[in-house]
Amino acid sequence: MSCSLQVNTNGFISMAEPTDESEYLGKMPASFGMIAAFLGDLDTTDGAGHVYFRQDKSPEHVGQAFPSEVGIEPTHAIIVTWENVAPQGEHGRGDDFA
Repeated sequence: MSCSLQVNTNGFISMAEPTDESEYLGKMPASFGMIAAFLGDLDTTDGAGHVYFRQDKSPEHVGQAFPSEVGIEPTHAIIVTWENVAPQGEHGRGDDFA
C-alpha cells in the first residue's frame, strides 16, 4: 500500500491536494482531511523560512514514538519541520515547529 502526502508551507499535511487558502484558513474543519500542526497563513518567500520533511523507516526510531502501545506496529514515520516561518506580510519574524 502506498499513499502520497502534501506538505504545505501553511503548516499542515494532507493526503489530497488542498483547496484554495480562502477555503481553509480560519475555517475549521476544512473540506479536506489534514493534520494541522501549525496552521496559518505562513510565508517562506523571504528566504528565511523553510519547510523540511523526511520519512524514517527505522523500526527502532518509529517504535520509540509508541513505547507502550500493544498491537501497533508502525512501519514508518513522516517528520516535518517548519523552520523560521512567519505570518504572511511579517518578514523578519519566524517561528519553528517540528
